[in-house]
Amino acid sequence: MKSKNYNLKHKKENIFVAEVFISEDLPFFDGHFENFKLLPAVAQIKIAVDIAKEIFETDFAVQKLSKVKFINMIYPNTKVNIEGHYSNDFLSFKIYDNDKKYSEGKALIKVL
Repeated sequence: MKSKNYNLKHKKENIFVAEVFISEDLPFFDGHFENFKLLPAVAQIKIAVDIAKEIFETDFAVQKLSKVKFINMIYPNTKVNIEGHYSNDFLSFKIYDNDKKYSEGKALIKVL
């Protein structure tokens, strides 16, 4: 996900909050529940990781996921906040809006 698709609301050292519009045009919706559009779990992780790479200007690979929870479904045309914390070899993320939390998790990463 490139910079044109999110608005950086806050960044301080190793923490950021970005506002993201989950457009129905995203390729993640193609073929995933044909009559019921839903952002797949793996897409939520990919979006959070891609934004973190860009904001922290660091290329890394996810080696392992832990404590990942998907609490609510994300439908097309939804505005969400993605919060990321980059510390040592971990990236923690949380996806939420004013009303609910959608997902959260922690990724063990390796800088490339």
